[in-house]
Amino acid sequence: MALMADIILSIINPMVFIFLDLLDFIMCIFYKYIDEYLEGKSTPCYCQSQRQNPTNNFEEMNNGISNTLFGRKNVFKEMGFVGKTQRRFVKDVSEKTRWSDCGCEGCVSWMSSGGDQKKLHVVVKESLKGNQDFGNTSTENVIFLHGFMSSLFIWTETIFPELVDTKYRLFAVDLLGFGSSPKPRDCLYTLNDHLEAVEKSVIREFELKSFHLVAHSMRCIIALALAAKYPKNIKSITLVAPPYFLSSKEEDASEIALKRLACKSVWPPLLFGSAFMTWYEHLGRCVCFVLCRNHRKWEKILKLVTRKRKYTRGAITIN
Repeated sequence: MALMADIILSIINPMVFIFLDLLDFIMCIFYKYIDEYLEGKSTPCYCQSQRQNPTNNFEEMNNGISNTLFGRKNVFKEMGFVGKTQRRFVKDVSEKTRWSDCGCEGCVSWMSSGGDQKKLHVVVKESLKGNQDFGNTSTENVIFLHGFMSSLFIWTETIFPELVDTKYRLFAVDLLGFGSSPKPRDCLYTLNDHLEAVEKSVIREFELKSFHLVAHSMRCIIALALAAKYPKNIKSITLVAPPYFLSSKEEDASEIALKRLACKSVWPPLLFGSAFMTWYEHLGRCVCFVLCRNHRKWEKILKLVTRKRKYTRGAITIN
């Protein structure tokens, strides 16, 4: 039975993903022209491989952008049909909301005059009442970093209520692009971008002399980067479900992770969803157009289903 299922999958998989290759190629052209029509210019994409777009600029080669963005194979891209709208590491400094993005207050409030594109939304739980000296060494600081497709509520709704009347001062962070934190268009969301934002919004903002780190899933990488940068300040590090893959000299680590986390397979459904959103840039934008642009409607539905109250947005919330 298992052998028969493998045979069926081996037949269906290439057919499905060749069709998705074609669909992504069509959507690349569609978005190129509709962006130009509605905004006057097309949004750059990663449709051309890095091998086709070589660079000798040291800064561009070491800006933290994963090679997998250019290494996602597409049958039609390999045939040379795609590649006229490739991204050349040029940041879009426009603050105008794209036609396909959500323009609600919560998503664009950080764009207002004086808004800081790297100032994260942070929730602080201070156990010692009345003590606002964040540099006080008598209290131990703990920084919580949520995983991918999540927000700081994973900590504030589960861990924070259990840590009352303790010596710990708790910091939960919405990382760049998540929750109530900024979602700047001119940011490539590299490891350095996330690292800088956490430093600016938590470590330097509250003048932390020492701290513990707790991170979940993919954000364990940010926690390790912080620990490496602040070896004298870190007191402990807790990694929950960190990504780990055996590497080899023949393959790049990022390519190994890509193949393991987003293998092109229609089964199981979760793996197919990961492959769909990872390998197909323009189809992923279609999904975001339906889900992200209409997030307020989905939030209302979830609120009715879960009977949860709406949480207050803000730069810093102190419980």
